[in-house]
Amino acid sequence: KVSNRTFHIAWNKTTGNISSLTFDGRSMLASPSDLPAQPWTQAFRAPTDNDKSFGNWLAKDWKLHKMDTLDIVTLDSLTHQKLPNGSVEVKVAQKNRYAHGSIDTHYIYTITEAGAIDMKVTFSPQGELPELPRLGIAFCIPSDYNLFTWYGRGPQENYPDRKTSTDVGLWKGKVSEQYTHYPRPQDSGNKEEVRHLTLTNNKGKGLRVEAIGKPFSASALHYTAQDIYTVSHDCYLQPRNEVILSLDAAVLGLGNSSCGPVVLKKDAIEKKPHTLHVTLVGQ
Repeated sequence: KVSNRTFHIAWNKTTGNISSLTFDGRSMLASPSDLPAQPWTQAFRAPTDNDKSFGNWLAKDWKLHKMDTLDIVTLDSLTHQKLPNGSVEVKVAQKNRYAHGSIDTHYIYTITEAGAIDMKVTFSPQGELPELPRLGIAFCIPSDYNLFTWYGRGPQENYPDRKTSTDVGLWKGKVSEQYTHYPRPQDSGNKEEVRHLTLTNNKGKGLRVEAIGKPFSASALHYTAQDIYTVSHDCYLQPRNEVILSLDAAVLGLGNSSCGPVVLKKDAIEKKPHTLHVTLVGQ
């Protein structure tokens, strides 16, 4: 546990995940029984129509490699130390296992005396893996924090190869407005080149995430990737009360595979280490 008068964070030493996070007495984490411990590594997205076209090639590969199921996650190590400047450093190493490969996720949390969390997450693909849909993490945030504000590309959803029609700016909307209700449910709501974002309640209180160095990709939805993936028609899609906040170091482009070429190499995810570096603070 690390805490002061207004801030508290704790880790589960068995799993390596965060078990509680509060700012000014407000809990920032919800914990539905059907979701993994937080934050969880995300390497899967609900397949888009393009992912399913031309022989179902991408979606089929993800299923064959068992990337569409709940991951088998193991904790490799958890260490902590107090630094000379008064900050606390916590290091966590986890492994997400798939059919023929894995993704090693290494967290370095540096918590200042003021309660800011510098979180550096490195994802390292290992073994035999298909084209990667994404590399990132997700949190489940309580339902009160349903106003999403971000400085990045918007206001509509955008992806690495579908973003020049959007402008970089400060955008705001309800979380319920971020998902596009396609007749066949699929990945939606991604925002590229995000410098910072907030999830707040009706009093303007909540969580702020700021990029350190490179911008990141993000989404805030009332659905997990699995929620979207497991239903066949939009009318069956039931929103959660909670907010699923996704922070990604890399996202696969959409391509034109429904009637044209696949994702270009420059918009794919290289199988090499990718890093997400952000600060989490109370808003």
